[in-house]
Amino acid sequence: MSEPNKNYVYWIGVIPTDDRVSKRFKYGDYEWMKYSKYTWEHFCKRTGSTFIHYDKPSDPDMMRNKINWQRWLDIFKYIPDDWESIMLVDASIMTKWDSPNYFSISPEDFGAIRANDNWGWTYKSAMGYADMFPDVTFSHKDYFLAGMVMLRRKHLQMILDFQKFFHDNQDELLLREDTTVLKGRDQPILNYFIQKFQHKVHFWDITDAVNHLYRREILGSNWQLKTDPTPFFIKYFSSWAFSGFSDRGDTRTKLMSQTWDIIKHNYE
Repeated sequence: MSEPNKNYVYWIGVIPTDDRVSKRFKYGDYEWMKYSKYTWEHFCKRTGSTFIHYDKPSDPDMMRNKINWQRWLDIFKYIPDDWESIMLVDASIMTKWDSPNYFSISPEDFGAIRANDNWGWTYKSAMGYADMFPDVTFSHKDYFLAGMVMLRRKHLQMILDFQKFFHDNQDELLLREDTTVLKGRDQPILNYFIQKFQHKVHFWDITDAVNHLYRREILGSNWQLKTDPTPFFIKYFSSWAFSGFSDRGDTRTKLMSQTWDIIKHNYE
């Protein structure tokens, strides 16, 4: 019997017990999470990797300690010490039944999705924290999304320093997240850390992972192919981030459940 690999999918599927979180951020009843989980569990079985469900943050106060940060603070409480690669994935992302093995298409590098959907937002997100990193000349073209990233063993010290940075600057970060900058939480800080440590980033091709489905106008299908109503994003892309909507609950549940109804037979 072959020895299992040491690759882990760290799937962020937290249902907050604090009602303030859902009311403020419009996450709905979190029904949409299960569709993502089905697909990533299948991915792990197919690639021989291990599925880890991050569901219980250390701090129940998720207004002060958002899940975006707690997932990083708790990561090594969930992942075994002998890990080689960790793929952190948000529950808002589904992956196709035959998606590429992301562990092998970004060898030794930090893997990520390039954030080129809303340049104004990403620019303001980065500039809102520039004074906290005076020694980093930030490259905006290399800005990436934090919802689906690949970590390698060589990134360990960076993550430990990333955790320390949060603890040392928590009050200031919370002020900027909720009041002054309002553009991202862990994401801009992680981008600065990658550039500060000069880690090479392997940006997955857009067909490997796509964000902002509605902005790219790929939720529909080719109306001329009357025998094939498959939506463009399912047909031509491998992983789908259901983000960028005005709400994170009803719209997500509707789209992700409809997607699952179309594709579920491929996962059996």
